[in-house]
Amino acid sequence: MNISLAIGMALAASIGIAPNVKHSPADEIKQLESVLVTGTKPGTGMWRISSGNHVVWLLGTVSPLPKQLEWQSTEVATILEQTNAVLAPPGAVADISAGDVFKMTLLARSAINATKLPGRQNLEDVLSAETYARWKLLTEKYALNSQKSERMRPVFAAQELYYGAIDHEGFTRTDVVWNSIRSSAAERSLPIIETRIKYPLEIDRKKYKAGIESLSSSTLGDIDCFNETMGAIEENIEDFSKVSNSWVVGDIAELERLKFSEINPPCKSYYDSVMGFQKRESLVGEQDSAWIAAAESALSSYTVTIAVAPLNDIIKPGGFIERLISKGYSVQGPDDARGIDGDES
Repeated sequence: MNISLAIGMALAASIGIAPNVKHSPADEIKQLESVLVTGTKPGTGMWRISSGNHVVWLLGTVSPLPKQLEWQSTEVATILEQTNAVLAPPGAVADISAGDVFKMTLLARSAINATKLPGRQNLEDVLSAETYARWKLLTEKYALNSQKSERMRPVFAAQELYYGAIDHEGFTRTDVVWNSIRSSAAERSLPIIETRIKYPLEIDRKKYKAGIESLSSSTLGDIDCFNETMGAIEENIEDFSKVSNSWVVGDIAELERLKFSEINPPCKSYYDSVMGFQKRESLVGEQDSAWIAAAESALSSYTVTIAVAPLNDIIKPGGFIERLISKGYSVQGPDDARGIDGDES
């Protein structure tokens, strides 16, 4: 069960690039310069990972992508006709006990109240004049209903702004590529190999209650993350465009140059920290290892497998490609592998 659903307050996780950026009042809100590539596009090519006559075709995805993108790859469609199984993307799912859900339910009203500023305060009352003016400019730029957020605590108003800006600029965080492949696999009755790991998430009621009280009694920490979030929006919305454009035209070299990463908005991280929801440091490594193990099992069990994973997990130093090569598997990049079993037009 997802924590944010259970307590009704944490907003959905997003991706982005969020440096700690400082601004002066004279700074102008940067306009998006890159035009989103839309229409029907194939996306990047696929890596060919082989062991003897067994092959895993690995497709890397990025997020967010343009809403109007119609993803169609003849290469993927051709290989799907030959595929014996589909390997799902990596991930981690919190395993919350019924007892912990009950603990959170008891505090649900307090948690929901903590999303709002106390008394009759508005954001204008708790933010500096400079910060408030900057926030108003961004809500106007991205056509957001600022009145809806006026009564929110900065930590939640910032996330509302972050996700609203992504939506307004024509992006979707829906994994359209994986959804399409999973649907095609279901139509063909292909086995889908789940790779996500489950990890126990125990809720300390005292810590959870203390987190709610901390949010209710102070705005110092979330004002800092509020400013960081605005900086992330102003500086990196255009990076989303560059990354998605490079992906839809299959420019792996440009994607590697951009050194993109996928992280939550700053206020999501702050909220998790206050509420005691920080994940184990080892979790990313554990889910990557689980995916590698599943890929090796697929190579052993099936003649042809299609696999999907975030592109950053594939190409980063120590990522999936480097680890599979180190294990002795034969790996060909998208440019070398394209056309072996499917020809991209």
